[in-house]
Amino acid sequence: MVDNDKFTRREFLNLIDKGIKFYFLSSLSFNDLYSQENSPISVEYQRQLIRTINSLNNKKNFNLDEIINNLTFGLSKNEGRAKLFEFVQSFPYEISYFKEGESLLLKKEKGDCRHKRELLYNLYLKYGECVRLVDVVYDWADLPIPKEILLELRNNGTKSLHDGLQVKINNEWVYIDPTWDPDLGLINFPVNYNWDGASKMNGVTLGENIIYPHPINKQEIILKNNIKFIKDEINSFNKDFNRYLRNSRIDTCGYNLPIKK
Repeated sequence: MVDNDKFTRREFLNLIDKGIKFYFLSSLSFNDLYSQENSPISVEYQRQLIRTINSLNNKKNFNLDEIINNLTFGLSKNEGRAKLFEFVQSFPYEISYFKEGESLLLKKEKGDCRHKRELLYNLYLKYGECVRLVDVVYDWADLPIPKEILLELRNNGTKSLHDGLQVKINNEWVYIDPTWDPDLGLINFPVNYNWDGASKMNGVTLGENIIYPHPINKQEIILKNNIKFIKDEINSFNKDFNRYLRNSRIDTCGYNLPIKK
């Protein structure tokens, strides 16, 4: 349990280092958290953090309604939409199995675009949003990934399919992408910082992102964009990419990801 005591941002970061779930960073402004480490967290944020930490740390079954209520209480629609986005975004990115979907993301505190999209999609539906799934064709080579890792895809190629979503805001479909958690901005990934809950944001890369709203014919998209799936190469790439991200977190942020079975 977390007591209702005052603590500074630096003290909160220390709590995270000791094992409190990474994604509670979403209850703060990331810029404020790191630029004002010794200033006190406001009473409002303290209460929000404490409610969420105690509620989720003590439950094996995660209730989406509770998550929504804890994170959006007293917020406007745009603010609530942004807060739910930040909540999902703040889970550290790591390519993982998809058997359990959003529940794996919540239990293991890390996941990839598939886990993040599923959780944010379901949160937005329960929050009353008009939301739809999209698939995105992108190129791994448009990301700041070391060349030796990209070479793992020498025969497969670097084009791939990405899981995204769109939310209808002011009668316009707005693309939403929580893939890259804020710490990856430190190694130049295109992180969507401080989203206001309404405006457009970056795609999964700063290069070309071709969006296909569901329902789709996935096989047709794969053929049209010459996307290959050479399993051995993809598995080697995923393993090396995950290792690179883990090492980068240690080097730039001083922490490793939780290892949970």
